[in-house]
Amino acid sequence: MKVMYSVILSVDVRRDDDPDEFRPSLGTWDQTEDDRQYDYEHLEDEWVGGHHRKWCAVVDEDEWAATVNQLCLEADSTETMGAIGTPGGPWVGAWSPAVAFAGMNGTIIDAYVTPFPEDETVEMDEALWDLLRARCLAQWGNGADRKEHAHVLGPVPG
Repeated sequence: MKVMYSVILSVDVRRDDDPDEFRPSLGTWDQTEDDRQYDYEHLEDEWVGGHHRKWCAVVDEDEWAATVNQLCLEADSTETMGAIGTPGGPWVGAWSPAVAFAGMNGTIIDAYVTPFPEDETVEMDEALWDLLRARCLAQWGNGADRKEHAHVLGPVPG
């Protein structure tokens, strides 16, 4: 089964940095927020006058893997409350379960990612969600998460 990724990606940078340098290079990303939503003035110093961008996209596994590498993202095993307004998949525009990713490169980068089967006839139930979440952690989590979830790697059944 081919897996797609519905992604909401948020980037906040210091005043002398350009947030557009963090726009993913693969896939079609729609910008939904800009500097008017910047919310980190309280960090003071070089964060005063900083910049913000938010992009959304539905990408395939190769495009998401490239984005993870480009932005030095890491999946977090902490359960999330999900995402609102996902751009694709079975929950378009509504609440969806999500895996949180964070940037590891000195900027504030967060992504909420909902993996889902490309084939719309495949039922997205809790067991499939658990499998797709575990695959994200096995591929892109920290060392302990990768080890714990490595058994789910390989083709997704279905």
